[in-house]
Formats: sequence, structure tokens, C-alpha cells
Amino acid sequence: MLSPSIDNEFWSFAVAYYTPEKEQILLALQDDYGLDCCWLLFCVWLSQNNKVLPLPEDNPVYQHIKGWNKQIIEPIRRVRQRLKVPVVKYAITQGYKLRQQIKHLELWAENRFMYWLYCSAACYMETSEDKALLRHNIDCYIKHYAGLSTINRKLKKQLEQWLVLVH
Repeated sequence: MLSPSIDNEFWSFAVAYYTPEKEQILLALQDDYGLDCCWLLFCVWLSQNNKVLPLPEDNPVYQHIKGWNKQIIEPIRRVRQRLKVPVVKYAITQGYKLRQQIKHLELWAENRFMYWLYCSAACYMETSEDKALLRHNIDCYIKHYAGLSTINRKLKKQLEQWLVLVH
């Protein structure tokens, strides 16, 4: 049996923020460009709390948690996504139940990851309220954490659509 979720301000924000409209755009950013929904939500939460996302080398927690995403969350997500299409027609119900259990496991793993992100924010630099802070945090994540050196037109358009929903 998995332990319950770890509640914190960031997790509560993410659960409330994740509306169907925002979910659709966030999942497209994740599926099409490899951007992580947890990190994108973290950028928004940091901005709303006037915190600056540091570069990875200045982030004391990053080296400890980056493997969790790659070795735990992403493989679980891939298995869940493969189960969207039933393997055999007579096992549709069982496949659906299995997919739901895997989705629960994925959320549990994301909850731990987001808790560690939340804890790391305690040592991030604070700044005065700044409308450009959200863009700074997202750009920092995309370039330095996700490793995308350039943002093509399609990605930029999807990010703009999402940013409109953020405000």
C-alpha cells in the first residue's frame, strides 16, 4: 500500500491549478517537447511566491532529485500511456483497472518529486513582485533543466497559450 500524498503549499496549488483546459496544454508541452508538467507548475508557483528558479548548478536539491524523474516517473508514465489502447479486446476492463492503478502510482511519485521541489524553494532567492519573473523561471527551466537550447515557433505558440491561462 502506498503512503498518502505529502501535502504542502506547492502540491495544493498544483491540484487547484490543474484544470482540464490547462491540463490539455501542459500535457501537449510534455508529450510534444519533453517539458515536465511538474517543473512548469513549479515555475508558476515560484513566480507567485516571488522566487527565482536558480541555475541547476546553484540548485542544491537538483542533483539529488533529477534521477527520480528519469528513473521512476518517466518509465511509469510510459507504461500508463501504452495502456491507453487495450492490449487484447477481452481484457479491456482489466486493462483499464491496471492503467488506473499505474496512474495512481505515477501521481504518488510526482507528489514526492513535487514535495522535494517545494522543500528546495526555501533556499531560492526572493525578489520583489515582477511580471517578468514567470517568463524568467520558465526560460531558465527550458534552457537549463530541460536542455532545449532553442524554442521553435510551435513551442513558443503553445507556451504563449498556456501563459495566457496562467494570468
